Amino acid sequence: MVEVKTDQAENQGTGTSELRLTKGKITGQGGAAEFLGLPVNTLKSRMNKLGVLFERRGN
Repeated sequence: MVEVKTDQAENQGTGTSELRLTKGKITGQGGAAEFLGLPVNTLKSRMNKLGVLFERRGN
């Protein structure tokens, strides 16, 4: 699971609303990347470019 912290990236194609729907899950079944139809690395790259920070959380 990944904790997401947004700066200014709201509604800029980063999937921040999808991350909220998936409770911060980026990868795997039911993750934001799957929901958006993007490869995980593409989503993470877009998030990085827009200043969306993410860090790994324990289960």
